[in-house]
Amino acid sequence: YKRQLAGEYTDFAAAEQATMALGSVYAGLQALGVCKDSDTGSVKKALDRCYTVLDPVIEKKQTFDPGRFHAAMQGLQSALKTSGR
Repeated sequence: YKRQLAGEYTDFAAAEQATMALGSVYAGLQALGVCKDSDTGSVKKALDRCYTVLDPVIEKKQTFDPGRFHAAMQGLQSALKTSGR
């Protein structure tokens, strides 16, 4: 997610891949018990916001908005930092 925050993921394909990768990594951490159950809700909501930005593009209802994706990734970054405490 730091690459997105640095402005590297400005196209849809990269944003989609980054979101799916982060979702997979987080699911793995949950399965291993690394992430606390009390924190999974905030991270899940933040990941959902990333997907919410991407879904209309997949459905061809709108074009990709890097700014909206950047904002969603910032929310995910905050949720991940909180869950790591």
